[in-house]
Amino acid sequence: MLSARRLANVTKALIIKCGGLEEASEACSDLARPYSVTQLSRCQTPGSKCFLPIDIVAALESYCGEPVVSKAMVEARPSLPQIADLMTEASETTEAAAGFQSKVRRAIADGHVDAAEQADLEREADALFEQARESRDAVQKLRVPS
Repeated sequence: MLSARRLANVTKALIIKCGGLEEASEACSDLARPYSVTQLSRCQTPGSKCFLPIDIVAALESYCGEPVVSKAMVEARPSLPQIADLMTEASETTEAAAGFQSKVRRAIADGHVDAAEQADLEREADALFEQARESRDAVQKLRVPS
């Protein structure tokens, strides 16, 4: 999702690619429906709470030959594969933590941890930390609107 400020800036970039407000307004009339210079101007002004209707976006993108707004919208949305990756990593981290806890319980069951058990616990802890880093990386790969 695009922030209102970012959408206004992307709208402005689209209007510029169309040759400015006057030419963009003419393109709207030719390709979709009348849309005034004033209306276009409001939509490119951050804080105005005015946004281009989708048919006007499509007309202007067709006119300039670039999917300026559409591309920004696609790039700003969370990606389903990224969300699935995060869920997988979170599950694997939980499983690694449970495995570590189980090994700790077995190692301390007799009230004593020997060298082999200690080495095994260290390897298991290292694997858990690596898995946790992979979960953090999956979180960082999400595209979250600012």
